[in-house]
Amino acid sequence: MCKISRVAAKKLAALFIATTPAACQPQTSQHFVAPVEALAPVSVRILGDGTIMIKDAPVSRDELDAQLAKLAAMDPQPEVHVEPELGAPYGNVDHVMAALQRAGLKRMGVIGGA
Repeated sequence: MCKISRVAAKKLAALFIATTPAACQPQTSQHFVAPVEALAPVSVRILGDGTIMIKDAPVSRDELDAQLAKLAAMDPQPEVHVEPELGAPYGNVDHVMAALQRAGLKRMGVIGGA
């Protein structure tokens, strides 16, 4: 068995203590990615008359597809809340749900009322 002097053991212990915190530091990223919780959810409402609204602004079906594509390109993607009003035409609700899937949005939820 190898024997080391007390002085050498103390130097090794001091070296180990001095270098361990530096080796355990987390690596920093070159770019900032906002935490998912920091993004406000985007509201897509379908009114009773069939009007589709994003962030309280009416949009056509083509505009809906374009805006959802922009949201899907964000990193990280925002959460999308689909809010059909009572009596909203099923075809419009179905179109919105299919558009979300086509755009590739991963975080979505349906918020319904009474």
